This record gives sequence, C-alpha cells and structure tokens, in this order.
Amino acid sequence: MAMDKDRLAGQLMAVSAVLFGLALLTILTAHAFEQFGGYAPCPLCLQERYAYYFAVPAALVAFFAARGETFGFARLVLRLIAIGFLLTPRSASITQAPSGSSGPVRRPAPAGSI
Repeated sequence: MAMDKDRLAGQLMAVSAVLFGLALLTILTAHAFEQFGGYAPCPLCLQERYAYYFAVPAALVAFFAARGETFGFARLVLRLIAIGFLLTPRSASITQAPSGSSGPVRRPAPAGSI
C-alpha cells in the first residue's frame, strides 16, 4: 500500500513539475519576443496567456499537495489547469491576424540619422 502511495505521489509530482516548467517557459518566451524581438502582443495573445499565468502557481500547489499526500486535492488542481487550457481561446484557429496584432514594432530612426 505504501508503495502505491509513493508511486502515485511521484506521478502527480512529475506531471506538476512538467506543467510548471512548460507554462513558465511559454510565458518567458512570449515576454522575450516582446522585449528583445520588438513584437507587440495583440489583445487575443494577451488573453491566451491567462491559462499559463494560472498554471504556474497552480502547478506548484499541485506538486506540494502530492508531496504531502493529499492526492485528491492535487488531482483537482491539475484538472483545473487542464480546464483552463481547454477554455482558453486559440489564435491558431484564426486564419487572419487579429486587428490589434502589429507584428514587429518599428521603432523610429533616431533624429539626425536620416
């Protein structure tokens, strides 16, 4: 019985850790495109990030819940993360960029360089 609890805790902790890492990496990549690539996000792009903003701390909560052997709560939090991702709008299904999307931001040339 203890072996089953340890195995279940390990599985839930692994899933939580992977979700945490992927969600955080996605958010950091989006911010890097904005800061270093000069891309301005459209309103839909910002809205798509809500699930990731929820998933990062929620995955930590699920990880520590599984570690504390409160498996029901850990499963609930992981299901809420999945529901959040399922309900998030997807821009991949849009054939044309939203009207607020600008692509790379063109910065004006410094005065005197023209």
